[in-house]
Amino acid sequence: LAENEGDVPTMRRETDAALAEFRRLGERWGMSASLRELAQLHTLDGRLPEAVEAYEESIRLSNELNSREDEGFILGRLADLEMRRGDLAAARQYVLRARDSAEEHGAPWESAFTLALLAAVEQESGNLAEARRLQRETQRRMDAMPKEHPAEGHLRAILLAISARPAMIDADLAGAAEQVSDELAAAARTHDLPVVAAVTPTAAT
Repeated sequence: LAENEGDVPTMRRETDAALAEFRRLGERWGMSASLRELAQLHTLDGRLPEAVEAYEESIRLSNELNSREDEGFILGRLADLEMRRGDLAAARQYVLRARDSAEEHGAPWESAFTLALLAAVEQESGNLAEARRLQRETQRRMDAMPKEHPAEGHLRAILLAISARPAMIDADLAGAAEQVSDELAAAARTHDLPVVAAVTPTAAT
């Protein structure tokens, strides 16, 4: 709740307390969930190597429980961290693992999310034709999702933010502006401040 509201001090306090208690209990599901929140905090602090370590430990603990339902999402976060560090090769490897995991174990929205991330990697690598193909496939999968799906707004906001950049590169400012307008509206509907923060840089550009 604190994360969605952008209340970082509360998020930090509760995450530290939860992780300490779950470690004391040796409870792996709780540790895995708390480590994801810790990784988010490390990312906000710019401590990217520590964020990678927290996500990797979270995956390892979940695997010990034979749980892989969120693995694609976490691997996608790792891909994003590598993109921030400028290592596109590592980012691509993470997102390919994320795609395979989501296709095998994840929900449809998770699979669409990993495709959108792969599109972002290809876009950053300069492979615009492949990025557009992946964006179209992501859009197709997203359109097939029920509008009332809880992840629909999150995915739409992220996809539109990614899709706007090729339009900018092509000097299609009208098309980019339309996508940015839709992106901001979708992000606002989520009432999830991290999602809003993630997509607004595209609007600023």
